[in-house]
Amino acid sequence: MNLTLSLLLPLSLGQPLMPGVPSAAMSSRMGTSPQMGAFPQMGAPGMAGCPAPGMPGCGYAPPGHMSSGALHPGPLVPCPPVAPPAPVLAAKVLLPEGMTVTVYPGTPMAKAIPIGSTVGFRPGYSYRLAISNIPGRPGETLYPVLEIRGSLIPRAKMNYMEFPTPIFISALDVQRALQGALITKAIYLEDPEKATPVQTEPDEPLEFTDTTPEEALAAAKEYGRLVAVMRLGGRWPDAELLKMMAVPNTILLPGEARLASPSLPPNLACNGVALFDPLIGPKPANEECFIDGGDKGPRLGIGPRQQLGGLNVTDVSAEYTILDKRKVTTSNVVCLCIPRFAIRRVETGLGRMELVVAPQGAEQTTGRVVVSSNLPPQAVATRQKPVEVEGAIRPVQQVGREGIHIAVSANRPSAIATSVGTAVAASVVGPEELNLSGPFVVCKAVEPAGPVKIGEEVTFTLTYRNNTRLPIRDVVLSDSLSPRLAYIAGSASSDRPTNVTTSENEAGSLILRFELPGELPPNQGGVVKFRAKVR
Repeated sequence: MNLTLSLLLPLSLGQPLMPGVPSAAMSSRMGTSPQMGAFPQMGAPGMAGCPAPGMPGCGYAPPGHMSSGALHPGPLVPCPPVAPPAPVLAAKVLLPEGMTVTVYPGTPMAKAIPIGSTVGFRPGYSYRLAISNIPGRPGETLYPVLEIRGSLIPRAKMNYMEFPTPIFISALDVQRALQGALITKAIYLEDPEKATPVQTEPDEPLEFTDTTPEEALAAAKEYGRLVAVMRLGGRWPDAELLKMMAVPNTILLPGEARLASPSLPPNLACNGVALFDPLIGPKPANEECFIDGGDKGPRLGIGPRQQLGGLNVTDVSAEYTILDKRKVTTSNVVCLCIPRFAIRRVETGLGRMELVVAPQGAEQTTGRVVVSSNLPPQAVATRQKPVEVEGAIRPVQQVGREGIHIAVSANRPSAIATSVGTAVAASVVGPEELNLSGPFVVCKAVEPAGPVKIGEEVTFTLTYRNNTRLPIRDVVLSDSLSPRLAYIAGSASSDRPTNVTTSENEAGSLILRFELPGELPPNQGGVVKFRAKVR
């Protein structure tokens, strides 16, 4: 058996660092262009050509993808990368006011950098930093160790240097380190689907407390992608150790545009090389971006009591009634690239000491009672026969293809053959009913379409249109927001009379529900909009 292993190699270490813009050669190999967006944008709201979900202009779905009963071409590709992992991890060292941070300390390359400025660290290396000018501790210096384990994977129009990782060191961290404690922080890129629904700021990341460093690393990998580990309060390094850890050409300082090749290879595992199965492809990296809209499953459906089911977080549903039957469809998907970082913190103090101060045992004699036993140690006094399984177990259900198998349309009544299990049933319907396949279409768009940052606002637009040949009624559009989005109260609007209500979803955000009473004639539609703040 021949085994093929494919490697997606990072940019050459000696190439210029061009944030967000892959080289022409790299774009050619990956089948993209530097100008290609993650998803093409739909037409202007209300256009008759608003495409159906999964079709060009409403997102991309390769072969085999099932969405709301329609067969699309494969699994949905959310926000595809346009380049391998970035050659550096952009980072900000955030310290209390007045303190100073120095890179390459103890060497001729030493350089103090302004607090809050963005620095690029090559993944796969350990770095010693120096923190000085500590208030109340003149002449003292702390030497945290920073391990860079990964970097961002660029998306269309994304400048990865504009999304720095916060290396956050608080006044309490400094105080505890000076008292002898070891502070460990696992910094990770948060998975949007597992995000905590709390408003944050780029320089004020969420920080959680764990018991041990192992728990912190495991939690970081469970809730996102680990990119860095910072340790503060270890032993003070000597001049030889500082010199050994200072590898030239591994730090992109403010104002620099490129790095030469480093003098030593990486010494840590990192995500700079993406290994993947040549048949099913690489495991997608979903932490930089998340898709909004569509139907990610369990699938949308109308229950026996005419109630909507399967509306999951980030889903969009459109319910309507036609020919006295309640139906539901979904929208396209849009891509939002909003990286957010979080921290798992562990503080380790003095080792624990245990002393035994109580008696270890006691014996007591009462009278002259003698107790004897002839039962040998660990003898089996009771036996129980294992429970047996009698009879044969065999399949009790056979699942076959279910749905429309053949549809023939003509100017006269047409026939439909439906395959259900192993039986085939045929029926004759009128041409008007058969030609109702023109869909009720909902298209979703977001503005701005490019990458946005935490704290900014985005505007969502849902454009709907009745492409059937009959009027539909009681249209209801529902949008379940991601935990990374906070609805701005009062921002919902519509070009038709609409009742807008909200309710909480399981992710800690809201479900927006737009009820459009009355009938919607054929070839007519409308637009609803609302704004949300990025958490």
